[in-house]
Amino acid sequence: MTEQNLASARATLSQYENTQINIVGEVAREPDVRASRTLLTIETREGARVLVYAPARTNVSYGDVIRAEGMLARPKSFSSGSDRVFDYEGYLSKDKVVYTLTAADVEIIESGEGNMIIAALLSVKHAFLFGAERAFAEPDAGLLAGIIWGEKHGVSESLSADFRNSGLIHVIVLSGYNMTIVAAFIMWIFARFAPRIRFSLGIGAIFMFAIAAGGGATVFRAAIMAAIAFLAKASGRPNAVAVSLSLAAFLMTLINPRVLVYDPSFQLSFLATLGLIYISPLIERRIRFVPRAWGIREVAAATIGTQIAVVPILLYMMGTLSLVSVPANILALPFIPFIMFIGMAGAILGLIGYAVALPLVFVAHTLIAIVIGIAHFFGNLPLAAIPVPVFSPFILFAVYGALLIAVVHYTMRPFEVKEYAPI
Repeated sequence: MTEQNLASARATLSQYENTQINIVGEVAREPDVRASRTLLTIETREGARVLVYAPARTNVSYGDVIRAEGMLARPKSFSSGSDRVFDYEGYLSKDKVVYTLTAADVEIIESGEGNMIIAALLSVKHAFLFGAERAFAEPDAGLLAGIIWGEKHGVSESLSADFRNSGLIHVIVLSGYNMTIVAAFIMWIFARFAPRIRFSLGIGAIFMFAIAAGGGATVFRAAIMAAIAFLAKASGRPNAVAVSLSLAAFLMTLINPRVLVYDPSFQLSFLATLGLIYISPLIERRIRFVPRAWGIREVAAATIGTQIAVVPILLYMMGTLSLVSVPANILALPFIPFIMFIGMAGAILGLIGYAVALPLVFVAHTLIAIVIGIAHFFGNLPLAAIPVPVFSPFILFAVYGALLIAVVHYTMRPFEVKEYAPI
């Protein structure tokens, strides 16, 4: 939908603003199931998209045509804490949503009207979630759903607060880090195929997973970068990660320019990847006293580099500074790939039966318990997170300008650091 069509769709519904109306539309995205309500993105026959706030546990699926009755309203900005205002209308506009329908009663008129491929991929995901629920108890099942698929409803508010205060919230929302692990696993699966077959199957698998996982900006950015990596390997050329990132960002903003301004996950993911590319190598040269064993030095450098890159914009958007994020991430991140792989295998076996999956369930539960323990310990330390007053966007740009100058300076200047014997 172009900007002109978006304005036209908004104008079509504007005459019914702040009134109780009936809307008929097709569920255009997988329902967002939460503890207190279900969010349904529907598309009307005129092409307008409306976000419907339905009761919790509303039994509606992607591709259903529904009739929803509720109060039509324009999305309104709201306080996100620390005296900051979140532009909710702009945030929804990136997904072409022009209005909300609150306190809605929903009735299914038809089913199975969506894209067959998307519906099939979502069925695969739902089968995994069912297997995870059969094999794992809570909070393990909910955490696995968040880590692997980005599902939000399975993690309690208290546990979410621990992950948020400890700086580990990105682990349970399918961030670019998690997607990168999935992409690496897919690359490994197809490593022995002929280059052309490997490229076709690998790219297809990565994007199918991205679609099944909800197709958010962060997920698709990582998927596009992984696709470029596949192309580089298939052509025999080394993959330039910075070029991959730039091309991914260019393609996404070309398709939907609004993600550049209104999608925080895209902004954070882009900056985090830049930090990983340009800042982490500089940090790694400075921390040669940290042992290499188990990848500790690499994880430490990656964590510090990405944190330096995202902290300024996080402070600007959220107003909270985590003082424990770096040590929490260094301790927790090495366990995430194992949790993902073992948890996914356990969920698949859970479709057969609990007894079959029990050995993997035990291992995954142990690893998940360790990560939860890390999040709880650091998230509940005194002053784990401190508030930061609102500051001007000009200060934000100045900070990133200074950071850019520093990176360029230290990249061009050789380091003179003491060499440590490898450990």
